[in-house]
Amino acid sequence: MVKEKLNIIKRFFFIYLTHFLLNLKINDRYLFLILLYAQLVIISLLFGVWSFFGAVWHTFIILFYTVILIFVLNQLIKNIKYHNRKKTLLWIESKNFKITTPLTALEDSPANIHYNKQIWYLYKSSVRANLKNINFTLPNISFTKYDPLYIRYLLFLFISLAFFWSYKNNKIYENIFGWTNYSNYIKQDNYFDLKAWYKPPEYTKLKEKLIPIQKKK
Repeated sequence: MVKEKLNIIKRFFFIYLTHFLLNLKINDRYLFLILLYAQLVIISLLFGVWSFFGAVWHTFIILFYTVILIFVLNQLIKNIKYHNRKKTLLWIESKNFKITTPLTALEDSPANIHYNKQIWYLYKSSVRANLKNINFTLPNISFTKYDPLYIRYLLFLFISLAFFWSYKNNKIYENIFGWTNYSNYIKQDNYFDLKAWYKPPEYTKLKEKLIPIQKKK
């Protein structure tokens, strides 16, 4: 009895895990684009790319990544695919059986109140017996068809290098959160040099003197 309940819990867990992974698999193209986008954003933040060339460049970088994100999400919303629970059960059964469908049959119920209980019991017993032979194979999510050169792994390496560089230079916090800060371009300390010639009265017979003055605007 306890073993049967454990098998039910195990089956429940694997069905829902398979359901989740199967829906990721059928949308793997957009999953890959989101991964690629996230990697580029992380690298840009850790290196502080937004701060390279001033306010205009800063604004351009933010707009660039925002437009790309909107485009990817728009395509995902328009083209997203979804497998319901029944399709998930059929997928699991197709990996185990050619004819029988024990998972979907488990949810069967008599067509009417007048039925042969012995035949129904034998049918359910057969279904439970087949359930014991199910091997749960999780869907394999692979991005190789979209990234045959494995650029995603190269980007993971760049993320590690960017993190190491920003950590060594104590710029992790500044680079990650600084993209929202425009005060560096607005409240800058501007300095200028003022040079003045002072001419003493002639009766002093003193020469003109250069007075360098540094002032803060």
